[in-house]
Amino acid sequence: MAHATTQTITALVSSLRRNASTLTLTSHRAKRGEVRGIHRLRVATRRLREALPASAELAGNDHLDPDELARELRRVTRGLGPVRELDVARKVLADMADREAWPEAVVARIDAYCQRLRDRALLDAANAIDSFDAREVRKGLEVLSQSLEKSEKTDKGDGLERVAGSSLDTRRREAARLLSRRIEEAGTLYAPTALHEIRIAAKKLRYVVELAGEPSPGALRRLRALQSGLGRMHDAQVLQHRIQELAATSGDRGLVAEVPATVRPRNLGRPVRMAGAKPAASEASRRRPRIA
Repeated sequence: MAHATTQTITALVSSLRRNASTLTLTSHRAKRGEVRGIHRLRVATRRLREALPASAELAGNDHLDPDELARELRRVTRGLGPVRELDVARKVLADMADREAWPEAVVARIDAYCQRLRDRALLDAANAIDSFDAREVRKGLEVLSQSLEKSEKTDKGDGLERVAGSSLDTRRREAARLLSRRIEEAGTLYAPTALHEIRIAAKKLRYVVELAGEPSPGALRRLRALQSGLGRMHDAQVLQHRIQELAATSGDRGLVAEVPATVRPRNLGRPVRMAGAKPAASEASRRRPRIA
C-alpha cells in the first residue's frame, strides 16, 4: 500500500506537470481568442496556484519563487476573466433565445454588443498572457516536480510525512473556513454578488480537496454540485447585466429592455438552499411561488 506522503507527492507532481503542459499548449490559442483555449488556460492557472505552496514547501526548491509565480498566474487568471464571462454569456444567450423564442433581431443585437466587449477584453487578456513566459514557467515547474520525485524516493521518515500532510490539510481547512464564512456573510436573502463569492470559495476548496483527498465521502460531488448550480446563476446574471447595459447605453427601452425579465437561472431554489440563502421577496415575486 502506498504511503500517504507518496500519494500526496504523486498528486502534486501530476497536477504540476499536467497544468504546466496546459499553459504551453493553450497560451497561443487563448491569445488568439479561442474559447476553449481561454477556458483551459484559466483553469490551469487556478489549479497551479493551489498546488504551488505545498509543492514548494515539500521540495525546498531554490530555482523557483512560488509567491512570484503565483502572482504571475493570478494576473493571467484575472486577465482572462472578462473574456471567459462574455464567452459564457453568449452561450447562455443562444440557449435562452432558442428556448424562449426571442426575436432574432434582438438576439443578434445583444450578441454583437457582447462580441464588441469581448474584442476589447481580449486585448487586455493578451497583455496578461504576454506578461509571463509559459515555456520558462513550465521549465521551472518541471524542476520543482523532479525535486518532489527525489523526495518521494528518499526515506526522510516522519518529517516529510508531517510536512506533506499538514501543508495540504492546513490549506484545506483554510479553504473550508473561507467557504463557511462566505455562506454566513451571504445571509438568508438572494444576493447575486454574495452567492458568486460562495461559488469562488467552493471552487478553491474543491481544487485543494482534489489534491489532499476527500475529508468525507461525497465531499467533491457536493462541491461540484454547489459550484455548478451557482455557476449557472452567475452566468445568467452576467447576461442580464449586459442586456441592461446595452438598453441603457443605446437608449432603447423597447424590446432589448424587456429581455431581462426572462433571463433567470432555472432551478434557482436548489443551489440557493445549498448555499444557505433564500431568494429575497422582490426576486421571488418574479418567479413561480414556493421556489425557496
